Amino acid sequence: MLVAICDDTKADAEKISFALMDIADDLETVWFENGAKLLESIKSGAFYALVFQDIYLENEMGVDVARAVKELSPNTQIIFVTTSLDHAIDAFRIQAADYLVKPCTEMDIVKAFARVNMRMNKPEPEPVVMNIGKEIHIFYPEKVIKIESDRHYTVIHQQNRHSTRVHMNFSDAAALFGSVSFTSEYEESVELNYSLEYATSSGADAVVFYSVPFEFYEYELNYYDKEHDEIKATTRTLCMPKKPCTATIELEKYQMLRCRSVRAA
Repeated sequence: MLVAICDDTKADAEKISFALMDIADDLETVWFENGAKLLESIKSGAFYALVFQDIYLENEMGVDVARAVKELSPNTQIIFVTTSLDHAIDAFRIQAADYLVKPCTEMDIVKAFARVNMRMNKPEPEPVVMNIGKEIHIFYPEKVIKIESDRHYTVIHQQNRHSTRVHMNFSDAAALFGSVSFTSEYEESVELNYSLEYATSSGADAVVFYSVPFEFYEYELNYYDKEHDEIKATTRTLCMPKKPCTATIELEKYQMLRCRSVRAA
């Protein structure tokens, strides 16, 4: 793996190179003191799987360099290493893999590399093919950001802001996508359609207790707010109802228990 380090401070570049020295036998780092030389190298045919990009270069902005790198080599991953968080939104727009703030430790560098390397080596999931009636729909999991139920249909949202509504229940659609991790969020709406039966003693009045247990999962979602040009965080709650439970008790016994509880209070 060829890794480029674009930083006008030699000491910072050497720190990154030293941190990555013993990670893998086939890893090689190349230092560029400015973006022009890095871009010239890519134009000459070199492919860098990863670029550690400083933002504040002497006569350049690293964000502009990174944008040019992605245009020339879309599969190259970018990790920004800089002294400020001021350009975090710019990094988000360029789809940078990580963002480190100086002074960063060797452990920070290794962890960032490990995260990106794991992402690069993750096998691409197979396309999901849905054959529904006379229509065939093909979805690429890495481009799907959310699936949600809509009664007996499933709505599949993709990165290109295109949504497809297919006549398939949510559980069947979710099974086709398997364990895919969606890039933004994953939600499920659940309908309860249970018919309950219960019986009491012949001729006896009774009270029926009805309970629906729920499981709640809370997660945090980061998203880009285009209107205010900033990254925001929101908390989402996933509510999953379970099968209802019922219990019956004769009215006379219920009234006795209720009287006892009132006295105890």
